[in-house]
Amino acid sequence: MPRECLKIAASGRMAIPLRMRKAMRLAGGDLLIARIEDGAIVLEPIGLAMARAKAKIAAIGEQEPLVAAAGVAAPRLTGDDPRP
Repeated sequence: MPRECLKIAASGRMAIPLRMRKAMRLAGGDLLIARIEDGAIVLEPIGLAMARAKAKIAAIGEQEPLVAAAGVAAPRLTGDDPRP
């Protein structure tokens, strides 16, 4: 995995070096999710972040019968949910 030293401009911007963009197949205009993890800033392509989130949601869905067996009604999310 390539490592680079990056400098943050006075405006707060920084550039991802070409070698890293090529390694991650990133292009201008691509969306990334930024998060802080263990004291580091982690940038993740949005497609990868969405796939991870969907896997977590699927894992929760697999646990639903256990919740029902405990006598607790599992919430159902639908497109008709009025919550924002």
